[in-house]
Amino acid sequence: MGHELVVVYYPWSRGIEYVKRNHAFGIFPMIITQKRKKAFLVSSTIGHETVKFFYYHESMAHVTWSEFGDLKKYRIGGTQHYSTTILLSDAGLKLDISPMEESGFKKLKIGRLDLFPSSELVGRKIINKLFPLEAANFKTLKKSIKKNAYAVMCSKKHPDNEKFLKMFNEGLIRIKKKGVYEQILISYGLEE
Repeated sequence: MGHELVVVYYPWSRGIEYVKRNHAFGIFPMIITQKRKKAFLVSSTIGHETVKFFYYHESMAHVTWSEFGDLKKYRIGGTQHYSTTILLSDAGLKLDISPMEESGFKKLKIGRLDLFPSSELVGRKIINKLFPLEAANFKTLKKSIKKNAYAVMCSKKHPDNEKFLKMFNEGLIRIKKKGVYEQILISYGLEE
């Protein structure tokens, strides 16, 4: 679209604050929630991902649940400022919060947690990076927590926010028409 993009990696909570304070134009991929729609300008959806509970110890393989309250007896982790963490906390679950997902997976492996929520794609990537020889020992409960829609979220204070967001959405339409978008989704294991 004629503009150079600079991507900088930060923990989610810091990235969100940078966007709120207008130190950064936007943050992605962010899960679309009603609360975030009020606080940010939100792009068109850029993909979807399924979130599940991961476990490490085989004793958890039998666990089934129909509502979050069924899981109250387990030690469950969460990642600071993640929408899944907020959802589980609002459902009354007591969570062991980590600043980053990597910390949560480490706690899961050493037995400090029974369950840790993460998107399947991101969770597998982190597990393969941290524990390549033991990655097969990490499994997920069958039932999904939720399916997330991802978007770019932009500062409402940025002077060019609407112009850049419009360009982004138009660019997204272009790469979808050319088939580039589908190839990106396939390469990262995402869903449209």
